[in-house]
Amino acid sequence: MNTATRDTEGRREIEAAKQRLANAKLHVSFVSTTLETAKVAAENARVTAISAKEQRIAITVALDKARKIEASTMENFVSAKKNREDIQSQLQSSNKEVEDAQKFLAEAEKRWEVIDVDAEEGESTQNSKKRKVSLSPESNNNNVLGNTSQPSNSQSPTTVDSSNIAEIEVIGAGELAVNGTYKLYGSPLNGCPCFVKECRKYMVYYVAESESWAIAIPGVKVLYCARKQNNKEMLPLASWYSADGSASSAPKILVRQVSNATQSSSAVASKG
Repeated sequence: MNTATRDTEGRREIEAAKQRLANAKLHVSFVSTTLETAKVAAENARVTAISAKEQRIAITVALDKARKIEASTMENFVSAKKNREDIQSQLQSSNKEVEDAQKFLAEAEKRWEVIDVDAEEGESTQNSKKRKVSLSPESNNNNVLGNTSQPSNSQSPTTVDSSNIAEIEVIGAGELAVNGTYKLYGSPLNGCPCFVKECRKYMVYYVAESESWAIAIPGVKVLYCARKQNNKEMLPLASWYSADGSASSAPKILVRQVSNATQSSSAVASKG
């Protein structure tokens, strides 16, 4: 092989090597760029994964809170529904009690009409005047209905046998609506007679729980109480006080009419 040929082949081989080296460098550059891009993509993916994890945790916490709120809301709903049913039941019972009380009072008023104590049998009551019944049990048993202006040497009693009374009057109460005439109720309450005002709102009756008499709006509010006593059938005429402890003026009770039975027995006694 001559020298020229060898030079030509050498140059070709060198050129080929240079080209290969250039290609290799380009490939390295491309791979490096791709690697950087992959690193950036990996970092972005890592950040996205962390964010997704944080969002998943936040969603889980929010879901737990939502479940708790839902459970609490359901409990409140069940409780509110039960309260509504209880209130409806109480309302029905209250309405039924009002109806029964109105019927009871109507029957009592029908049975117990106004009695003129001073009227003799067959005598017109148009011009007659009612007189106060003596407040002592002995006088009630003897039906002594004396003139209230007549002087008495005996001390006024503080109680009277409630079984002999048909009508009373409440006076002097600070609650002005309490004052007025009360008529005997048809049937005893707690083993004692009770008296209802004409407006059918206020009642004088014996309360078994406190073992004392009261003036009240039944089932709503007790306005006045009397001091506890041994004989529950004895209606207090004084010794009343405000149930709420206020300074409201305490009432007194006057006996206006005795019962038919007391009048009949007194009439027989006077004839004898």
